[in-house]
Amino acid sequence: PAPMPATRIAPLYAAVLAAFVVSRAASFLVLTVATEPQPYLDYARAVRDTSVADFYRSGRPEYPPLTAVFLVPPLWLADAPFDLGRLVADRRRTADHPAAARYEAALGLQLLAVDALLAGAVYAAARRLYPDEEPVTRAARVGLYVGASAAFAPVWFDRLDAVVGLSAVLALLAFAGGRTALAYAVLLAGAAFKLVPGLLLPAVVLAAAAADRAAGRTFGRAVVRQAAIAGGMLLLGVAITALLVGGGAFSFLAPHAARGVQPESTYGPPVRLADPDSRVVFNYGGFHLAGPLADRVAPLTTLIVGVLLLAAVAAAGRVFWRRTAGPPGRVELGRLLVAACVLTWLAFILGSKVGSPQYVIWLTPLVPLLPLADAGGRRWAAWFVGLCVLSNLVYPAAAGTVTGPMVGGDPPTWAGSTPLGLGLVAAKAAVTAGLACRLGVRLWRDGLREVKPEASASAGIR
Repeated sequence: PAPMPATRIAPLYAAVLAAFVVSRAASFLVLTVATEPQPYLDYARAVRDTSVADFYRSGRPEYPPLTAVFLVPPLWLADAPFDLGRLVADRRRTADHPAAARYEAALGLQLLAVDALLAGAVYAAARRLYPDEEPVTRAARVGLYVGASAAFAPVWFDRLDAVVGLSAVLALLAFAGGRTALAYAVLLAGAAFKLVPGLLLPAVVLAAAAADRAAGRTFGRAVVRQAAIAGGMLLLGVAITALLVGGGAFSFLAPHAARGVQPESTYGPPVRLADPDSRVVFNYGGFHLAGPLADRVAPLTTLIVGVLLLAAVAAAGRVFWRRTAGPPGRVELGRLLVAACVLTWLAFILGSKVGSPQYVIWLTPLVPLLPLADAGGRRWAAWFVGLCVLSNLVYPAAAGTVTGPMVGGDPPTWAGSTPLGLGLVAAKAAVTAGLACRLGVRLWRDGLREVKPEASASAGIR
């Protein structure tokens, strides 16, 4: 078909840009709930007034060291002579203290820069992975990112999860460009910000092993070679972190290990139904179920999430092993790597005891990079947008139905999920499981080979 004229392409990108500006302005100026600025401000002040090493040695951090470093620059802007707090004065919930309100606005501006960079990275990755694609489809991919992320408008400038998604897209760009070591380094840097980018390392190792067949290596030998490179870089990163930050560099792992089962997690509804006397308490920065059954389930979640992650790696390993039979090229491998990364994070979200609804934010820049040329891919993307909406309902829109009414004040205790809250969490878990199973089966069976649009009605989706 003849290429679309530029006069018809420009309005498409203008519409996507307009949607980006309007949704971000509404989120930044009005819709953001802003429940986190004070803890972030405390982090930033502690690091600025002492050092990262001192803070991690004497404080009680809940985030990796790079997160603390990321939170410092907004302090410089917040201390400017003009009052940034006025920018967020119309939000539904703004920090009471003027200094916290200024920091809230400054952090939002920094996250807006990350957001704009992420939109550009999605466009760049779409051009790299789908070089022959029609511009209208490429614009739709960026529009899908804008629309899916807009579902999180109440927390988009109140959470740091967009940075996690950015690390994944930058790693994909590096891999597709033939810079596998750089892809490992980007994911390891992301893991120093929030651990979950490190979960994508096995998928990149397998994709790189498939690419290595061009050098005459067997797939098994290539996997060992790439795993050794990634593992060596991981050990080097751990050593550098320990050297720069000191003995407390990994103290943030303790509160994560001590956390209980959150009512927003996949385990929340069955635990609540099986133990109606369970209650919700707040500790370690989140709401958790308290009760005999919840206490027994919490240790088991590590095993469950491990099994789910191994299943995702097995599906990725099979498809990358099968691609060694021909010359796939970095572009095709990059497309498969997107699916492997999405599947890995879906498995983690499904099996994690934390279950924060904002974890879905990690996937908002990756899903637009999946194959979307057939009806099955588009339906999957539509269901993903539905998952984003459900996640926003679970928190913050209907958070009170998930925790239930408060029943005690010392320590603060909530009654537990109402029937509506249980239904919302169960629906979110069901959609997450359905998306993961559908993507995993399709990846396992045919490596996401697309059915041509004209054939989809009769052939179906394999």
